[in-house]
This record gives sequence, structure tokens and C-alpha cells, in this order.
Amino acid sequence: MRWEDNHHFLLTGSRDSLEAAIDLAEQKDSELRKHRRSTPGASTIDDTRGFGRGFYVVARLLEARPGDASLEGLARLCRDVLWQDPNLDERGFAPCHIGTGFGGFDRERDLPKEMRAFMDAEGIRMDEKGWLSDRDGRRWPVVCLGGTWQHAYAQAAADLYARLTGDEDMADFADAFGRFAARHLLSEKCKQTWYYASRRAACSTSGPTPGSTAPRPRPSAT
Repeated sequence: MRWEDNHHFLLTGSRDSLEAAIDLAEQKDSELRKHRRSTPGASTIDDTRGFGRGFYVVARLLEARPGDASLEGLARLCRDVLWQDPNLDERGFAPCHIGTGFGGFDRERDLPKEMRAFMDAEGIRMDEKGWLSDRDGRRWPVVCLGGTWQHAYAQAAADLYARLTGDEDMADFADAFGRFAARHLLSEKCKQTWYYASRRAACSTSGPTPGSTAPRPRPSAT
């Protein structure tokens, strides 16, 4: 997705760039509605960069063509899919739910020694299915945060959408993820920041689960 077409139009007024951006938005509309059948509350953004880039293109185009009903509807669909992602947690973290099977991950071979030492000290164990547990009996799955750079697209799109529409939920989402990233993605404790960073999805198996109808907490700064 070439969001540069939108930028070029906004900077120069080039009609060719605007038409190219419109073509991209039409492709994204077909992808989300016909190919992926994206459904708020059921669909995830596991294709992190693909979703984020598309949402950003649509939001930028909406900036260039305010009041366009078809664009408003497509942008709203992107917004709702993101906000109602079953895997989204209160920190603004939407993981690629691919677990330890990603890239041939081996729990014996691929854990850095510093991370293993931390897990041993905290009494954290990983089973063969990729679930972790601690000494207090809490359990959570390993989930992957698709390449940390990939999320920049989704955050930029959410932030721009919030600025254009006044959407407080999208503003909260972008803020919460920024705070989450600053606190957790560069791990001083575990001495690592992988291309794919595994994160705790939940503190226990109790409470709302993906796909449930339980109220979702608003993203928070913690």
C-alpha cells in the first residue's frame, strides 16, 4: 500500500496521485469486504502491516476527500475491526496470534539465556503447546507481536483517524499502545528485542476470552 500517493497529492495537488490513492482504497475495500470478509468483533488484525497500511491509506485519503461517504464507511470498518479485535487487550496490544509455531520456534533452543534465567527466577514454565504458567498457577499463551515496526502503521492510522473524526477510542488506543511500547518492547530486564517479540496475552485464564461478549476495558496507560 503506497500511502505516498496521498502525501504527494496533499503536498502538490497532483490529480494523478489522488487517482492512484483512490485505486488503492478501492483495492482495500475489495480485500476487506470480499476476500477477508472482515467482521468487527470476529476478525483480527493478524496481518498486522497489511491491515495497518491499508487503514492508513484510507485515513489519509479521507483527509484529502472529507465527506466522501464510501471512504467514511471504509474507514469506519477499519476502525471497528481494529477496536473490536478479539485479541486486543487493554494496553492497546493486538498480537499476531501464531504462538510458538511461528518460524520454527523451539522452546529449548530459542530462549535467550537472560530470558530463561528470568523465567527460572520467577518460576515460569513453558509447556509443549506454548502455554506459560507461574508458581501461583496463572497461565497464559505465548503470542507474537508481529515485527515491532509493523505496528507503527496501525498506530499512525488510528491516530490520524482520531484527529480527523474526534474518535476518543482511537485516540486512547494510540496513546495506550505508545505507552505499552515504551515500557515493554525494549526489554532491559530480558536483554532482548526480537523482530518478533513474545508477550504475555493475559495474566490468567479467568476473565474475558477472545470472542467473548464481555465488556472490553478501555485501553489504559499501564
